[in-house]
Amino acid sequence: MMATEKAQPVDIQTLSVEQLGNVIKQVDEDIQSLQNAYTALKIASNKFQDAGSALSEFKPENEGKEIFVPLTSSLYVKGRMVNVDKVLVDVGTGYFVEKSVSAAQEYTERRSTDINAKAEQIQKSIDAKRKSMIQIQMVYQAKLQLQLSNKPADK
Repeated sequence: MMATEKAQPVDIQTLSVEQLGNVIKQVDEDIQSLQNAYTALKIASNKFQDAGSALSEFKPENEGKEIFVPLTSSLYVKGRMVNVDKVLVDVGTGYFVEKSVSAAQEYTERRSTDINAKAEQIQKSIDAKRKSMIQIQMVYQAKLQLQLSNKPADK
């Protein structure tokens, strides 16, 4: 099949039990892949929301206060809030941009909203795949039952 050709819809009633089994396996793999993507997007969205929450601590009255700076998820060093007006924002692929706190908050909110919208689209795809899976499994079970009932009993 050429890369520019689109997959044609197939009437699942015309497929054999073996073919239906393969379709079930493929749809299940698709659902798993979509669920993994959904989970990754929700984790990313939560990170942006956490960053937005952390930015709320950047106030003039907190300048000079002692804080713990994470080096890893379980290793921290003591530090002080020196500049509460500007932050460095990771915009991806190792690039950081200096922004005002309010601009950084807007950025984290916007990114979280965008990511949540993509996650919702993926959830809709998951739901559609699950509905398809139910239909395919019903046809598979019916064909398998028919095949077993038509099979001569061993004597």
